[in-house]
Amino acid sequence: MELTFRGELAPPEEGDALACLSLSPHGEPVALWTAPADHGEQTAKDTLPNGVRVPRTRLGRGVPMRFVTYRPEPVVTALETALAVPHAQPLSGGRVLVVGARCAYSPEEGPERNAEIHGADGRLLARGTLGDGIASVRTDTDDGIWVGYFDEGIFGNNGWGSPDGPAPIGSDGLVRFTDDLTRDGRPLPGNGPWGLPAESPRVALESTTLWTSFHNMRERVLVRFDPSEDGETRRGWSLEGTGGGWAVPLGQDRTVAQVGGEDGHDVLTYTTLEDDGRAVPGARFRLTLPGGEPLGRVRGHGHAGVLHMFSGTTWWSADLERRPQ
Repeated sequence: MELTFRGELAPPEEGDALACLSLSPHGEPVALWTAPADHGEQTAKDTLPNGVRVPRTRLGRGVPMRFVTYRPEPVVTALETALAVPHAQPLSGGRVLVVGARCAYSPEEGPERNAEIHGADGRLLARGTLGDGIASVRTDTDDGIWVGYFDEGIFGNNGWGSPDGPAPIGSDGLVRFTDDLTRDGRPLPGNGPWGLPAESPRVALESTTLWTSFHNMRERVLVRFDPSEDGETRRGWSLEGTGGGWAVPLGQDRTVAQVGGEDGHDVLTYTTLEDDGRAVPGARFRLTLPGGEPLGRVRGHGHAGVLHMFSGTTWWSADLERRPQ
């Protein structure tokens, strides 16, 4: 299956360096940009007394950044933040969420605040703590903030999970926060019979419905979480025997497209989700660039049946509901 070239995502100012790139709740590319010199500081590592190099949690000063939502006419929000290794997502009213990937806890000072909400004018509106070891951040159409954690955020580091520190905020692997930067009290996808993520979970969103695939230390599973449904909001399926990968939900009933997995990052498998919790793989294809060129190193995101792929600032997509014959 060939991807369609969608374009190059231009920086808001000439020479800007890309800090992070993702999708909005409406399926638009969104990116955070900074000056090259500041970008180097944001991604630099500090050396501990024992010689171990670790990503810094924040800079000594705020640096200018530009958040862009790529529409036919891109929308640019200028802001300033001292957070290092940032993730960024839009919120309603033109607000911008910026989250630093690392967050330290100390008994003397408590937790660092590694989340900020900026207004459409760039003004800082709120700060909060979303925890350490953040691998991904996505917002939904109700301003829910979905945060996925890698192993250090799940099992503890930077003072979290230590004898003198609190349990890691990311111990559930995937946590939903509200737009006041407090934890949502509803049940989460992992708190069910499918177990908790032991690695960074992959996420796809449709409005407020979340699909997440992860390994729970026993098997790879897929969980659908819809907070708007009456009764049981979660359903799960075992992905054993399907080749793994992460899921993009399709409009067709009980069908997802699995991307990547055991046979390569360019494999696409159409999978049927059965009532008994099994996932049955079907037609399988290789994803290529236009002209049949190999996919190469890319980062993928799914939204409403569309697969979006990015290599640096180059954007491709594929309508997965129009499967090849």
